[in-house]
This record gives sequence, C-alpha cells and structure tokens, in this order.
Amino acid sequence: ETLRTYDVPLAFATDTNRWQTLREMQLVDLSRFSELQFRSHELGALKVDDGIFERILAKLGEEPRHVLLVDDSPQNVERAATLGIQTLRFVNATKLRYTLREYGVLPA
Repeated sequence: ETLRTYDVPLAFATDTNRWQTLREMQLVDLSRFSELQFRSHELGALKVDDGIFERILAKLGEEPRHVLLVDDSPQNVERAATLGIQTLRFVNATKLRYTLREYGVLPA
C-alpha cells in the first residue's frame, strides 16, 4: 500500500501454479496492488529458468538498471543482478522499508 501512496510502479513475478494463483487471489489478491503480474505457470518458466527476467523486462518495457527486484531467493537475486537489475534480497519488512528509503523509492 505504501508504494502505491508514493506512485511507485509495482509488478509481481511469482513461481506459482494455477491452484496457488487462485488461492492467492482469495487471500491477498495481488491485483489490488498492480495489474502487472508475471506468474510462472502463465509464462511457462520459473524465475530460475534462462531468459525469464529478460522476458519480464521486455514486457515491462524497462531497462534493467531501472528495475529493482525484491526476492527472498539468493539464486533469483544473483541471476537478476547478472543482467544489471538492481536487487534486494527480502529478509523482513523492516529491512525492506529501510532499503527502499536508501534507494530513494520511499521518502526518508
């Protein structure tokens, strides 16, 4: 919600199957936060697969340096960083808020 308040574009990339997506829609409904959702079962690839981040960047129409990937998987963070995507490994919400302030995404 905070990111929407500050008009920060937001997209989700998830490694999910159809059932998990339906459950997410019932519990959280990511579409409340962004229309940009990239689900592995719809893309036919996981975030660990070659080319997935390039496909997402192309759909976003953004250069890697203009994108920040927040992910809890060290492997996904490492993979995205090799493409020039800014990355942050998610540990907890407090660290995320602090880092987003450091990056200037959220006000200090």
